[in-house]
Amino acid sequence: MYGLSKKKLDEKVKVTCYGKTEVITRRQGLKFYREGMECSEGSEHRRYEKIFFALLDGKMEASDD
Repeated sequence: MYGLSKKKLDEKVKVTCYGKTEVITRRQGLKFYREGMECSEGSEHRRYEKIFFALLDGKMEASDD
């Protein structure tokens, strides 16, 4: 998936979006924020996009700030 190893996909990451922080697996985050990008427009799309690409780049923390 996305050229990432299973180990990397199963890592726990910290995501902050709309002021709410949660710890999820990278796999869960990529799925959720990809779907969010596909279903949104404008500033909401950009928030999801920023988090999605941070997770895809291997960052351990991602934020919509």
